[in-house]
Amino acid sequence: MVMTLGFLSFYNLRKFVLDKAWISVVLAGLFSGLAFLTHLNAVVFAVSAFLFLVFYREWRGMFVFSMITVPICLIYSDGLWSNEAIETYMFQLRNWPTHQSTFGEKIDGGGILGTIGNNLLRLAGEHKRYFWDHDVWGISGLFLFSLIARFKYLKKQCPYLLTYTLILMLVLGVLSSSHSPRYLTYLMPFMIVIISMVIVSLKLETRKGFKVFFLVGVTAQLVFASISFVTVFKRNRDHVLMHSEALSAIEKGTKVLGPWGMIYNNIDDYHIFSYKTYEYIEDMENRKLTQQELLQLAAERFDIDYIVIDHQRKIDKEFKWFRDWEIEENDYFEAYKAIEDYLVLKRKQSI
Repeated sequence: MVMTLGFLSFYNLRKFVLDKAWISVVLAGLFSGLAFLTHLNAVVFAVSAFLFLVFYREWRGMFVFSMITVPICLIYSDGLWSNEAIETYMFQLRNWPTHQSTFGEKIDGGGILGTIGNNLLRLAGEHKRYFWDHDVWGISGLFLFSLIARFKYLKKQCPYLLTYTLILMLVLGVLSSSHSPRYLTYLMPFMIVIISMVIVSLKLETRKGFKVFFLVGVTAQLVFASISFVTVFKRNRDHVLMHSEALSAIEKGTKVLGPWGMIYNNIDDYHIFSYKTYEYIEDMENRKLTQQELLQLAAERFDIDYIVIDHQRKIDKEFKWFRDWEIEENDYFEAYKAIEDYLVLKRKQSI
C-alpha cells in the first residue's frame, strides 16, 4: 500500500512538471499524505516530493502540494495536542527501541551540528539496508549497478525518475527509523523500473563484459529470490492451530511470554508479551542476558506466569537464552508442557 501511494505521488509530480496541470500536483499531495497516514516512515515521500519540486523550481506547485499534504498528515497527530501527549511522543522518539543506533539521535544529537553529524554517519551506513541479507542482495546489486553504470543513459531517458529516486534514497537514509531492508519496499517500484529500463537498453549495449556482468546479476537475483520463496513456504504452516495447542493448557487471562506471532492470534484471551522486550534490554545495557537473568526479569519485573519457547528460540544463534531447550536450575520457572514445536515453562508457586 505505502509503496503504491508513494509511486502514485511521484507519477503525478512528474505529470505536473511536464504539463503543469494543477490536478496532478493536488493528487501528488493527496497520495503523499495518505502514504504518511499508512505508516509514519512514509513521511519520506512527502519530503522527497517537496525537495523534487524545489529542485525543479516549481514554487507554486510546491505551495499547492504543501497545502494538500500538510493537512492530511496532521490527521496523524489527532490526540497528540496536549503537553503530556507531546512529551510522551518525544520521549518515545528519543528512546526508539532498536538494535541499531537510536532513532533519537536524529532529533537529539547534541545540538544542530551533532544532529547533522549523526545523520551523516547514518547515511554512511546506508549500505547495510541494501545488503542486509540474501533476500535483498540480488535486487540491490542490480539496482545500484544499473544506477551507476547507466547513469548517463538514465539521465537522458528518464531524468525525473532518476532525480526523484536519488532524492528518495537520501531522504530514506536520513528519516527512516532504521537501516532495516523492509523500507526498501518504498524504493521497490523505482528500483524495478530502472532495472527494467537498463535490461531493455542491453540490446544497444556493445560492451560484452557489461552484458555478461548484468546477466550474472539477474541470475543471482533469481537464485536469491528462489531461496527466499523456499524459506517462506517452509514456514507456511497453520500457526493459529500451533499457537492454540501450545496455549491449550494455560489458563486464559494469564501473562504469557512467547513468540511475536502469538500476539496476533491470541491477544484476546491472554496477556501476551514478546521476547523483543529482552532483546531491547540487551541493546540498552550493551550486554547479553543469561538465562537466569531473563527468567528473573520475567518473574520479578514483568510478573510473567508462563513462557512459551518456540523452535526458533531453540536454534537461535544470536539470543541463546533457551538454546536446545536446555533449562538451567532456577528459582523462577519449571518445565510444564512440551509438544513438537514448543516448550512451555510455568512459574514456580514459591515466587
